Amino acid sequence: GTLFAVGLIWLRVELTERLYYVFLIWNLFLAWLPWWLSLAIARWGRSLPLPGLLLLGGVWLLLLPNAPYIVTDFIHLVPRPPAPLWLDTAMLAVSSWTGCILGFWSLQMVQDVLSERFGVRLGWLVAWGSLALSSLGIYLGRVERWNSWDIVERPLDIVRDGLVIFLHPRSHALASFGVVAGAV
Repeated sequence: GTLFAVGLIWLRVELTERLYYVFLIWNLFLAWLPWWLSLAIARWGRSLPLPGLLLLGGVWLLLLPNAPYIVTDFIHLVPRPPAPLWLDTAMLAVSSWTGCILGFWSLQMVQDVLSERFGVRLGWLVAWGSLALSSLGIYLGRVERWNSWDIVERPLDIVRDGLVIFLHPRSHALASFGVVAGAV
């Protein structure tokens, strides 16, 4: 999927001589990060001491929303001649599909390790919680315009924005729906 998406992006650049959708390559790279971390969790998570597993799992959870986030890039889909709309649609669809598949594979690997090590209930609890928190992360990224690295640079601001959604849900109906939809 990634190579096909990059090929479509390259084709668009060749046809239009514009770099507009090149940002999708960065978003695809970010979508791979939680998958790579889940490989590390699958490899060492069964024997890693609990603090190490929590640290690795925490970084994985912070990066997990990057995988399905690409779906929100459809907001950029408008006719942009000379590129045909079908090409932009295909490029976004392949990128989105790739991100979602990477996210679900990643979640499955982490859930399997946690289920094996701590029991099926905890595995499912973490899986559902990860989906809900990913929904919140996607909202914070797309609507509030936070980036993954902001959790290191401005963690309290991100936590504040996340809490505001729960404290004032009527003011953030879109976010409330997203968090609920992610958990269903």
